[in-house]
Amino acid sequence: SWNCLIILFKHWLFDNGARSGVASLTEEKVDSPDDSDSMMWKLDFLFENLPEWMRLDEQGNSILLRTQNDHRFFNRQRKSDIRGYACTANLGRGGRKLAWLMDEFSEWPINQQQKALDATQYTTNCRYFPSTFSGDSDKFFTMMRREQSTMLKIVADWKDNPEKKVGLYTSIGGHTKILDQSYIYPNDYPFINDGKIRSPYYDAKCKEPGATPQSIARELDRDPQ
Repeated sequence: SWNCLIILFKHWLFDNGARSGVASLTEEKVDSPDDSDSMMWKLDFLFENLPEWMRLDEQGNSILLRTQNDHRFFNRQRKSDIRGYACTANLGRGGRKLAWLMDEFSEWPINQQQKALDATQYTTNCRYFPSTFSGDSDKFFTMMRREQSTMLKIVADWKDNPEKKVGLYTSIGGHTKILDQSYIYPNDYPFINDGKIRSPYYDAKCKEPGATPQSIARELDRDPQ
């Protein structure tokens, strides 16, 4: 979500008339001034951390016009705009956007997912769907697993994270195979030889309170089935 917002923010900052939409499950998830998890809070954070000369016009006034009642993030110089929306069946219908960010799309009500896709498909040439799986019967699962489409799919896997893949190992025929030769395990480390690619991070997540094979499969293995 951060990466997608940074792309929209870059266009907002440098391009004239760049108008984008940001949508999430609820109005609070879209725009809550004290919640760093909300989409518009992240945009506020990006703007506040710009150098002062990038935030002010020649008269010393802020280039940002920010209104929370309509979740508006407007660039007074560029006439660029980012608007926040809660998910609805008629999301953005009738308007035109440079791009739509549809955050955690798998968590949206199933009966609204297809209608939101229909409403936004012809209002933009670019839509982002950053999300994890929540099941195997919603539209996000269909887009990721079943449909042949023009979508560019970018996988952010835990094994690509330099901190989480420390001590990577797997097993073949019930025998441990160390993949990260630079890591020194304790002498009594309890390797789990189930054929999966694992690490101390992954093993610890599997042992945390409330963890289930289903939640681990969905959140870490990207396998909602």
